[in-house]
Amino acid sequence: MKVWLFSLCLLLAGVAQAQDAWPQYRGPNRDGISQTKNILKSWPETGPKQLWKVSIGTGFSAIAVKDGGVFTLFADGEREYLGRFDEATGKESWRLDVGALFKDSFGDGPRSGPVIDGDVVYGLGSNGELHAANQKTGKEIWKLSFPEAMKGEVARWGYSSTPMIDGNRLVVEVGGGDQRGIAALDKTTGKVLWSVYNGKTGYASPIVINFKGQKQYVFIGTQPAEPNSAPPQELVGISTEGKVLWTQKIPGFTVAMPIFVGPDKIFVSASNDDGCRLFQLQEKDGTITSTQLWESRFMKNHFNSSVVYDGHVFGFSNATLTCLSLETGEKKWTKRGLGKGSLILVEDRFMVLSDRGRLLMIEASSEGYKEINGFQALEGKSWTEPTAADGKLFLRNLQEMSCINLRKS
Repeated sequence: MKVWLFSLCLLLAGVAQAQDAWPQYRGPNRDGISQTKNILKSWPETGPKQLWKVSIGTGFSAIAVKDGGVFTLFADGEREYLGRFDEATGKESWRLDVGALFKDSFGDGPRSGPVIDGDVVYGLGSNGELHAANQKTGKEIWKLSFPEAMKGEVARWGYSSTPMIDGNRLVVEVGGGDQRGIAALDKTTGKVLWSVYNGKTGYASPIVINFKGQKQYVFIGTQPAEPNSAPPQELVGISTEGKVLWTQKIPGFTVAMPIFVGPDKIFVSASNDDGCRLFQLQEKDGTITSTQLWESRFMKNHFNSSVVYDGHVFGFSNATLTCLSLETGEKKWTKRGLGKGSLILVEDRFMVLSDRGRLLMIEASSEGYKEINGFQALEGKSWTEPTAADGKLFLRNLQEMSCINLRKS
């Protein structure tokens, strides 16, 4: 009996540990919410314990964490790489070349984040080279060039959308035109299962939703632009078989991810004065349509997405940390001075990273801005949002990556 109970405890502990991962951009559910529990509710004046900090090549790629590995994309010299680092020490385990260096005045290197699924990790270089590799060894399994294989066009700021796993499909934005804007690949071989939509390459990552018992993929589709004008965009719902189910025009230029608010609402936020909107999906006789419930100029996500929690939307409206009512769009509070930062939710705390590397812990409250602690975690441009998994917080800027202990030492 004791042996059985001991084995059960080990099994449950293993399951809990496996669930406390961050396998892709914006976490397990792509919503900026961590599964990590039992964190410190306040920090010493100097901040929580830093477990390690390592030099890393330039790039804006998010950090994924699973099975003792820390994954991101970075540049070194004239090439970009997908790499694994040891979670305990930060030591580099391996790197895989994913294409030529993307150069830009805002910062060089990769934009898209890695995706981990079982023993495989996927990484998309800025110039459209998608690679699948064994996540333990770095051995390449397959690769696919979007420009060469599907006539994909590299966007102004490079391929930035993070691919998405659903079952045996790896769902990606290709931007190929001629019904090759969005595609589903066989995740084990890279073979194209289907492609659809005539949109150009955008920057927002997709989500998977369930509406009225039907699973679908939601993208922010980007249409060809007139000279010297922002490209028209729309929400696009696509079935798992590759059929466009519905579209919804959205004004402005949207880089942040859409956020699904079950059972039937989708929040989107543009980076300019068009601001944010909440849409509601309806279905009648097999046809899906959407209705705008409200709009607000008080949430203008630039490149980092908001988090929906407890009936409110928390995020950076350009350079102002802002809280809105999800029901009405009413502004509840704002906080300036953090630049174009980012935030994620860990238990009932927001981990907020300013665009110059100051890390703050604030209460996840709609009643007002309630800062608990803050310290300088990184230096320089810090545009990549934090990752929280296994009781740790992972951060990066254009030169370094660090790991911070969120629990008691």
